[in-house]
Amino acid sequence: GPFGCAASKTLYVGGVVCLDPSGQVTNGSTGASLVCMGVLGNQPNGIPAGSVVSSSVAGSTIVEVQQGEFLLDNDVSNPVVTADIGHACFLLDDHTVSHFAPGSPIRCIAGTVRNVNPTGTSEPNGIGVWVKLGTIEPFQGTGPFS
Repeated sequence: GPFGCAASKTLYVGGVVCLDPSGQVTNGSTGASLVCMGVLGNQPNGIPAGSVVSSSVAGSTIVEVQQGEFLLDNDVSNPVVTADIGHACFLLDDHTVSHFAPGSPIRCIAGTVRNVNPTGTSEPNGIGVWVKLGTIEPFQGTGPFS
């Protein structure tokens, strides 16, 4: 749906976007006060471009956010693993998710891990983590949830 952007932000098409505490769209990052919404897609009635630059007035630039499942990069220092499927993963930046280890800084929840492709051999899209962004589903498994 359409959302107003935070002031003076550059949002990248295909990048994860979040709502900040004032309800404005901003870039995905580690901030614990952010709520992951989806990815920035091509904007209706806009010239095709790789990014959207918001005005200096919060809420005056309106963007469409796509929700669903997306293939994101996996954090090399704290990777999401197959045991995380069905569990939450956390944003590192607007295109990378990580596993959340106990004692780590609190991060923005990206969504639910749907699948992990650690090698790039079985997915045509390459190495990464399939994440249903913005949705944390009821835990159904018996594995660790951290």
